[in-house]
Amino acid sequence: MKKYLKSDKKILISVLILVISAYLLQIFNINTAFSIPATCVGLLFFYMGYIFKKNNLKQLFKNTKFKFISLIITFIFWICLYLTGNSIIFRLGLCNGNPILAYITSISGLLFIISLTQLLEFKNKLIIIISTYTLVIMSLDKILRKIFTIGIAYLNITQVNLIEIIILGILILLIASGIGIILNKTIPQVIGKKPILN
Repeated sequence: MKKYLKSDKKILISVLILVISAYLLQIFNINTAFSIPATCVGLLFFYMGYIFKKNNLKQLFKNTKFKFISLIITFIFWICLYLTGNSIIFRLGLCNGNPILAYITSISGLLFIISLTQLLEFKNKLIIIISTYTLVIMSLDKILRKIFTIGIAYLNITQVNLIEIIILGILILLIASGIGIILNKTIPQVIGKKPILN
């Protein structure tokens, strides 16, 4: 888009058209190959990253006061909106509830994570690994959740609380990252880059 449309305004309009198209596909229950709706839904976040980098908005987080204020406000927004049931299922390209509120919920959560990592200045290897293998993590998430679901059913566990869900999420993250490291060392073409981590 950046290569052919040049103008940021044209890029934004194109992104919004594709996002709305994905929502219309959802409304009319139209299925497409290659997860096109999911891609369209995610484009707005790619655009945010593009604007974030282009305008060097990371500089804002050098101010400690801004970090704290951003952390508190985004956390409150994120939790309040999340509890209303408005969210985006990225792997399916679906919005639960109001699509605008679903985006605001996701953006609030994203800004909360950015504020938290900037405040704590995460520079450890685990964060680098997760960032490097995001694609692998997203690809394996559904499969790993299915495996854990079968395991939970086998153990006759009928109710899973929030703490267990968080632990499950962390386990999936670690397992998928581990698989990403193995792939990076054995078949780097799958990741799309040469091995960068020992």
